[in-house]
Amino acid sequence: PELFPALFPGIEKGRWTHMPEYELHNVVKLQLERDEAIKRHESEMARIAASVVAAREVDGWLHDLLTQTGDLLVEAVIAALRDLGFSAIVDMDKIRDREGKPRREDLQVQDVSPTLVIDIKGINNFPGDEDAMQAFKHATLVIREEKRTDVFGLSIINHQRHLPPLQRDNSMPFRKELVDVALENFQGLMTTWDLYRLVVNKRKHSWRPDDVKPVLYHHGRIEPIPKHYEPLGLVTQVWKQAFGVDIVSASVAVGDTVAFEFDIYFEEHVVPSLQVAGENRLEASIGDKTGIPWPTSSSRPKVGMRVFVAKAIPSQGSFDG
Repeated sequence: PELFPALFPGIEKGRWTHMPEYELHNVVKLQLERDEAIKRHESEMARIAASVVAAREVDGWLHDLLTQTGDLLVEAVIAALRDLGFSAIVDMDKIRDREGKPRREDLQVQDVSPTLVIDIKGINNFPGDEDAMQAFKHATLVIREEKRTDVFGLSIINHQRHLPPLQRDNSMPFRKELVDVALENFQGLMTTWDLYRLVVNKRKHSWRPDDVKPVLYHHGRIEPIPKHYEPLGLVTQVWKQAFGVDIVSASVAVGDTVAFEFDIYFEEHVVPSLQVAGENRLEASIGDKTGIPWPTSSSRPKVGMRVFVAKAIPSQGSFDG
């Protein structure tokens, strides 16, 4: 009937009543409202699509941290350092290119003492000795040239960069021998995945620059744990609306903020109450088997997860690692 309406006069009977000339007045008004709603919807969808493009342009460097190598990766690390609160970031590649000198370290961060000498690499597999230790070699050269000792090396590696980050080996991206040598040489080793996590969690929880900047001055393997987080212990039990933790360090009180470390983000909540050995307490200390309420609306903790308590730290003018 739709293709040959003249052959089906019975079906066509009465359809003319829906033509504009004969349609009911109220129906015409409703159809106009529908058309206006469609236009508004299309306009709003176009606005959102444009906002998505703009957001990717502004923060696309976050994805570059996890996919890129070479100069694009260096630019992404610079953006990440600025986001964490650093300001005196010197692009040594550009300076040495201008001076006609061979490239050496990628960046120097000169906000406070010590200066960070940073080497950045994007690689397909795991970092070898040269990848991981280059920052220490370059830091040694700066120490000799400038006749000073307040210089630390930091290697930032985008390892297994062709894999989605959660499919990478993030537990041991650096061999134990490399971590041991880095500790001896006062050098830091960090993956771009951990740098990414530090940035996105700073944004999510509104961490202060003084909570995150000191992290990059640590030695050995650097994890994205902010300075104001103190380890409390590991989750030992999980109930529907609470979890248990055997406190092995620090202490926790009602009103403190505790945090769980999930695969990407930390989840934070204020402690409303505490139970130790079945008794309500205002504070729990080292050795206490402690129960802490956890809202069911949040991600569920798992046995073995690390638990932290947030403690305020004073602002610092220098970092010693």
